[in-house]
Order: sequence, then structure tokens, then C-alpha cells
Amino acid sequence: MKYLITVSLVCLIIVGYSQTHSQELPNGNYVVVGAYLKGDEKYLTSFMESLKLKGQTPVAGFQTQTGFYYVYLETYSNLKDALIQMESTRLMAGLDKTWVHVIKTGAEVIPETTPVSAQSNSTPVKENLEQPSQVSSDKNNPEELTQVKLIDVPETPTQIIESKSPEMASTIGTLADTEVILSIYDAQKNKIVQGEIELVDTERARLMAKIKGNEKVKLPDPKSKSGQLSLICNVFGYRRAQQEISYPNPKPEEAEKVGNTYVVKFDMVRYQRGDIQTLYKVFFYNDASVMLVESKYELNCLLDMMNDNPNCEITLHGHTNGNAHGKIITLGKSKDFFTLNKENTNIENGSAKELSNQRALTIREWLITNGVAPNRVTVKPWGGKRMLHDKNGINAKKNIRVEVEVVKD
Repeated sequence: MKYLITVSLVCLIIVGYSQTHSQELPNGNYVVVGAYLKGDEKYLTSFMESLKLKGQTPVAGFQTQTGFYYVYLETYSNLKDALIQMESTRLMAGLDKTWVHVIKTGAEVIPETTPVSAQSNSTPVKENLEQPSQVSSDKNNPEELTQVKLIDVPETPTQIIESKSPEMASTIGTLADTEVILSIYDAQKNKIVQGEIELVDTERARLMAKIKGNEKVKLPDPKSKSGQLSLICNVFGYRRAQQEISYPNPKPEEAEKVGNTYVVKFDMVRYQRGDIQTLYKVFFYNDASVMLVESKYELNCLLDMMNDNPNCEITLHGHTNGNAHGKIITLGKSKDFFTLNKENTNIENGSAKELSNQRALTIREWLITNGVAPNRVTVKPWGGKRMLHDKNGINAKKNIRVEVEVVKD
């Protein structure tokens, strides 16, 4: 009798799940921990009950297109939020295979005429003519870079580490016909990092494209004998990360098969004590310590680094091209870091060392204004004592720079 009652209860539970969760799942980004075919409802039931015993609140729903019941813990309208939650869930015991399943009907593809390359090189009329060169010859001619097609999130999963569906696992092809996600991630802080990846033809040492991270893209064919590609991730505040990949058939250690997508992971590590990085995208007006508005992006990256680690202390090293004297426009009493105005102060015959000092002080003051404690940032002016290139040579502009040294982490 007890056996019959138990069987009946199980049957009722299964029927209940089948009826309750047979409705189509709406659009969304689901943090999924399990997938079951029709007919496997008893396993779905058992799995959900085990999750509840662990303190989880699982929900199940069905998708007709794939023919699966999906057991998920959360759903988000934003894909990046879902990916962040996925990484957090994977840290839980027994849930290391969690993935994000995207349901999005009517997805559109961004036209191939939309280039994913360097930011515009256009500059204000008042831009410092001595600013450090920030790009290679390829970047100066962005039209020569390969145009990479961004793929909007399709109806199929973007990240599936493991599935019971052999059909889904077998659909992945070569890089010639399969999208790739270049995942830039800070594991220590459990967050996605925004940035670009440089795609280099390894054999010819040629920059092919610049690709936005954390998006689905099609990688271009290098059309070389080896087919080797180098993927280089440079995000200010993090150590450089580089991955190699073989085209069109990547090795398992190069790219992870995730459902019908490849994933190349860039595990980013913050700068540590002793690391020095140049603020190549922080620009100043000519002979001035007032910054151009284009500097805000990299300044914000520096601020993020300081905020991520409240113990971090840095020294800003200022450098110039040569040691000539001349007029210097300083910030003065102005709190407008990005516009020349009447509150700026003129030094009629300032030294190169003073100019490098004032520029480093401006960045320090900007950080303090944005909440960084003054004792965490010191400055060291060098003038033209530590030039990298001939002051009259083609690379002379690279001598003018502010470097960030991590002195405590």
C-alpha cells in the first residue's frame, strides 16, 4: 500500500510539472542548471527536489524549439547580468556546469558594413601636438582592418557547458561557420570586463581586426599556411592577456565548445606591485596640464582599478620630449579638468620637468575629486630624463607620457 501511494505521488508530481511547465518560456537570459527532454520528467522532478534541499529555488520551463525542459535559478533581461550570475553560481557545490540559455526571437544581424575596429582617430583642433602616439600604422588606417561581423544574440544558447542533447553538441562546426565569444573576465572580482581584443595574423605579424569583447563574432580567415591567430587583450588596469587559436579547427585547450559556440577565455589579472603601465589615451592641450575630453575613458579605467582595491597605491610618473623651457598652462584654481578657461594659470618660462609634474598632478587631482584618498597617489616628474626615443625622431611623441606604477597592492 505504501509503495502504491509513493508511486502515485511521484506520478502526480510528474504530471503536475508537465502541465505547469509546458507553457513556452518567454524571451530572456536564463541561468540554467539542467535540461531534460520530454519523457524525462521524473528525473527533472528529482533534480529540482535535490536543489530545494540545498536551499535553491529552481524553476522549470519548456522551449518548443529545442524540445527541452530547462531548470533555471534566475532570468535576466540583460545578457551580461546573466553571465555574471552564471559565474557566481558555478562556484556553488555541484553547479559548476551552469550555463546561460538565451531565448530571443526575431534576432537581427548587424550589417557587415559596421566595422568593429579602432575608435575614431579624429581629434579636437586644440589637441596637444606632442601627445604620445597611441596607435600602430594599422590603426592609422582603420579601413585596412578586417571588418568583423557582430552577431546579435540568436535563438540558440550562448553558453552551454554540458547538455543531455547529443544533437545540440554535434552542431558545432569550424571557425569558418561558427560564432565565437571572446570572454574578458575578472575572476577575482567575479565580473565581466569591457575591452577590445586585437586579432593578429601570427604568421605575418599583421593586425587584422579589433574586436569588442563579450560579444558573438565570426573570426576572419588569416588565409595563411599555419592558420594561426594571436588574440591580444589589453585593458588598462589589467595585465596583458594573450591567447593563440588555430583556424579553422581550434584545439580543445584554445577554445571551449559551448553548445553551438566557441568560447575563448581571457582571465584578467589586476596590476600588482611593481607593474608600470602608460596612460597612452590620456591627452593634454599643447604645453598645458589641462586634459582633453577623450582622456575620460582611460581615466575611468584607472579609477576602477583604484576602487577595486582600496589598498592599492600608485605613483604617477610624468615624462616629456626633451628638456626645453617655455610657457606652461596649469590647471590653477579651475576644477574643469577638460577645458581651457580663465581660472587656469600661466607659467611664462617653465621647465619640461615642471610640465611633466603639472600633468601628473592634474591626474592625481582628478582621482581625488572622484573619491580616491590623497595618500594613495604620489607623483614623480622626470621631464625629458627618461625618453624612450630620439627627441627629433619619428617616435618622439611617445616620449610624452604619464606612467602609472603600482607601489602597493
